[in-house]
Amino acid sequence: MAERRIVAFGGDPYPAYLNVLDLVRPSPRVLYVGTASAEDPSSALLAYDQLADRAHVRRLEFFPWPPEDIRELVLSQDVIVVNGGNTANMLAIWRAHGFDVLVRDAWEQGIVLSGWSAGLICWFEAGVTDSFGPQLAGMRDGLGILPGSACPHYDGEELRRPIYRKLVDEGFPAGYAADDGVGLHFVDTELAESGRPARARPPTAWSRVARRRSTHASSPPPPRPELGYPGEGPEADPDRREQDVEEEHADRKQEPPQRPAGDRDGRLRLHPATRFRSSTSLITREAVSSIDSSVMSSTGHPRRRWIASACSSSS
Repeated sequence: MAERRIVAFGGDPYPAYLNVLDLVRPSPRVLYVGTASAEDPSSALLAYDQLADRAHVRRLEFFPWPPEDIRELVLSQDVIVVNGGNTANMLAIWRAHGFDVLVRDAWEQGIVLSGWSAGLICWFEAGVTDSFGPQLAGMRDGLGILPGSACPHYDGEELRRPIYRKLVDEGFPAGYAADDGVGLHFVDTELAESGRPARARPPTAWSRVARRRSTHASSPPPPRPELGYPGEGPEADPDRREQDVEEEHADRKQEPPQRPAGDRDGRLRLHPATRFRSSTSLITREAVSSIDSSVMSSTGHPRRRWIASACSSSS
């Protein structure tokens, strides 16, 4: 059986995307599928400009209708490229014309499936998307070639990290998050390698995101809505174990909280302490907020890394 491969990026793949062509024969046949961006000509032209020197590039379009020889066209390629855009709309169009079945057949035959953003999410069972409006939401309608979920633009959009973390904690399928330009290479359904050439851009990371564990397994948390909302960070879980806190912050620089200004009468109110683990001991700190009850973050933003640890509570 042919080796089945998927190489997908968190976003902004060029020039790192050229490494996908190294997986196939010289001068490969590449099929560009721009459904997610409503077959925007400028996106197709960009793909052609980036790939044409090393590959024979063709487009697959579904408007006003797909070509009659679509099956022959798809299964004669070496690489299929799916660009970013509206994931939900793209999948609906694909299913209406049977392309969801064709692309799985292509994968089974050893044709490399690839893409970025929507072209990352679509291969999984679920993903984090803004397909339904400006608010990020969980979508459980992927092709399911790869198990679990995916979240692109992990470093490129401020709300991706907290909303994906919150969704997974509340029962959304665990999965992978990739920064812009970072590629995930799957052989069959297992992650084989990941990364980005150092010449492309500064180092960034991917993460494996899983549900946090609780010490009170017999007391399930109350049901919560699946969707996350812009500006809403992950809620604190009093049942989280110290181990989970340690794992989550293991690769982050611990910085002291900034002291906020007091209200008009100068009073401040203390909030419950947050626990962190340093390299030598546990440190207890008190987060301070003003009298209006707005909670200040007790850590800064996580530093970017080339490759993040694949642990159960990495985010």
